Amino acid sequence: MIKQLLKSKKFWTATLALVVTIIVMTGLVLYFSEPIIEMMADKEEFRAWIQSYGPWGWLIFIGLEVLQVIISVIPAGPVNIAAGYSYGALGGTILCIIGDTLGSMIVFLLVRRFGMKVINFFFRHDEFEKYAAILNRPKLKLFMFISFMIPNTPKDQFCYIAGLSNISVFEWFIIVSVGRIPSILTSTLMGNAAYRSDYKAFLIILAFSLIAGILAYIFYKRWNKKTGD
Repeated sequence: MIKQLLKSKKFWTATLALVVTIIVMTGLVLYFSEPIIEMMADKEEFRAWIQSYGPWGWLIFIGLEVLQVIISVIPAGPVNIAAGYSYGALGGTILCIIGDTLGSMIVFLLVRRFGMKVINFFFRHDEFEKYAAILNRPKLKLFMFISFMIPNTPKDQFCYIAGLSNISVFEWFIIVSVGRIPSILTSTLMGNAAYRSDYKAFLIILAFSLIAGILAYIFYKRWNKKTGD
């Protein structure tokens, strides 16, 4: 059985895809690690600074999350980690969910109201066509919900596409408010572990996130292939 597996083209293709995914995800973590490391260097000062704004500090993080969703090229991870660093896993998660949900609803409603005028402002035509293909899926709502649950899927881009679909405002609210929880929670847990100088927990959560992300991505690709027809 092992010999047959080693001779299988699908096995080596899946293995190569897995290795490439690990390399890419590790590279992204290292690339975005500088602001996180700077934050760790003087954690008391950073936390004291953001908390000195009181409720305005909450609005800062919510505003950053909203901006990150609207300008989809901005990575969400560092903002989520900083929220957990400053307000703990629970408080940071709540702030990030509020901000992400608000940003997702704003994008959705803007596209629902102004259509392609908004799309053309943020996307090139070829880029839009790549994402627009999902509008023809027979189980679009389920696809969107699962996509939001899976790490590293283009959630922010999907917010724009969803505005052109028949998904209702209430359905979209449920998709974005619940679907984003897993990735937000792992990031805020990492931020809280960093604040407590519990680097062992930080690395464990990071490793868990990477492994879970890889497994979820494999599932996502298989499920996407089966349901995409």
